[in-house]
Amino acid sequence: MKQVKINIQTNMRQQGQSLEQICQGKFFARAEGWNLVYQEDLGDNQKVSTTVKLQNGMATITRTGAVRMRQEFKPGQTTKGNYQSPYGLMQMETKTDEIRWEDRQFFLSYRLKLNGDDMGRYEVTMEMEDYDEYSRKS
Repeated sequence: MKQVKINIQTNMRQQGQSLEQICQGKFFARAEGWNLVYQEDLGDNQKVSTTVKLQNGMATITRTGAVRMRQEFKPGQTTKGNYQSPYGLMQMETKTDEIRWEDRQFFLSYRLKLNGDDMGRYEVTMEMEDYDEYSRKS
């Protein structure tokens, strides 16, 4: 297990928006892949624990807390899940275009539908840096 600083960039192509977050987390290397666990603060005292698991070329993202979801991402495939927020339950469908892991950088590209509505293409990039290295630079 390594403590890491995670720079997360999410580009929402259809909306023309992007979001950037910096979180602290824990990185667990596994024989068949890795797990990344971190906390997000959504504001208004709403916290979410997020786990990203990469194994055998597919990714699974699980969120618990103010938002609850579990979604699998498999390149070239459409997968379904649920997204529970304080505003209610939504059906989630993703068609994964690409998953890439290179040199401490995780990239995920997918098309998202919520309750059948096309939300467009999302691209998520997570860059990880050992926390000890990050704290020495600060």
